[in-house]
Amino acid sequence: MKHILAKVAAITICFLTVGVTEMPACTSVIVSGRVTADGRPLMLKVRDQSDAKRNTTVEFFEGEIYDFLGMVGDAATPHDRIKGFVGGYNTAGFCIMSLTAHGFPLDTAKHKGGVMTYALSHCGSVEEFDEYVSGYVKTHVVISNIGVIDAKGGAAYYEFGGHTYVKYDVNDPAVAPEGWRCCTNFCWSGDIHKGGGVDRWENAVWAMESLKKNADGKYELRHNDLIDGICRSYRQKRLGIESIEDLSGHPHFFDNGFIGYRNTCATMTIEGVAPGTDPKFTVMWLQLGHPACCPAFPCILGDGDLLPPYIGQPTEYARLYADAMAIRDKYIYDEEYSTSKYFNVKNVQTLIRLSRKTESYIDGVFYPEYDKWVAGKVKDKEFYSGYRKMMPLFYDRFRSDFKDYSGLL
Repeated sequence: MKHILAKVAAITICFLTVGVTEMPACTSVIVSGRVTADGRPLMLKVRDQSDAKRNTTVEFFEGEIYDFLGMVGDAATPHDRIKGFVGGYNTAGFCIMSLTAHGFPLDTAKHKGGVMTYALSHCGSVEEFDEYVSGYVKTHVVISNIGVIDAKGGAAYYEFGGHTYVKYDVNDPAVAPEGWRCCTNFCWSGDIHKGGGVDRWENAVWAMESLKKNADGKYELRHNDLIDGICRSYRQKRLGIESIEDLSGHPHFFDNGFIGYRNTCATMTIEGVAPGTDPKFTVMWLQLGHPACCPAFPCILGDGDLLPPYIGQPTEYARLYADAMAIRDKYIYDEEYSTSKYFNVKNVQTLIRLSRKTESYIDGVFYPEYDKWVAGKVKDKEFYSGYRKMMPLFYDRFRSDFKDYSGLL
């Protein structure tokens, strides 16, 4: 669904002085291209939101300088599309995401939706984002954790604490010795004890530490390595739980502290490009719904709005989101009382296997065509035409693989 924000700058300015509805939690990881075998950076965001405000779509925006794709929550109006903006990437290969931040004197996050949409419309690199925010925070309060990567090798987190911020360069060995950094809802530069998500941060770090390097000392990573290793692993360091299989003896288990829990409603995993590569090859892998029961679908900018209707429905629930959340409600959190935070262990294991089955099909169709496109064996127009045809097939396959797990499919 295409939403032209003609002159995004002018529209965004109207919203920069409006507070942003809070997400109660989120988990993220940035992996620098300096430590990946193919030189491509990766950025993962796990979106958590309260039950009342979980709607999530991905939409195409026409910006002032750069067009961009964005993950949007609670987007009933153009105003809400800015306020509920979660993250995305633009035609320059600049990618951004945000997380709720606590631990600063002004403990209410503000302006991050406007910051991100303006940045995607105007910034082509981390360096340009630095220039923008260094001026912006002088006159505006921004409280948020924001992560960025670009097509030039840039990768960083920012902790905004009002009129100041601290940048953590993921390319700096002193900041990220292994070339990656995890972030949740506390701030190293603020009061960590007033933050949140320390247990989820520990789990994410534990998951990243388990990744293996090849003989050259590089990580051979693709999007599904982060999804499986972080979103679907059900690691819990404090309880000594290494995977969902460790819970096989429990019919149900309390979800507190896991990265994927009741309020998890979407993930965005961006595979950037190596320096010197055309940023058009950036891919945003999208899960709309709980990661245990929603496969990852590839989203690209292309020559305009290539997104199928089941992903982008700005004023109502996207069909993929509605399907995946119906499965979650019926099979993962299947207790009779509505406030249950106990998940059905056996069903989660089955749903993860089904998600991987669908993803195997998606990857088997998408990557061969994508790799030919990157190698110059397929022209843009031909690849975009094929992409438009394959995306409905992916949704049909998802519905087919999960047909026994919801009366809605």
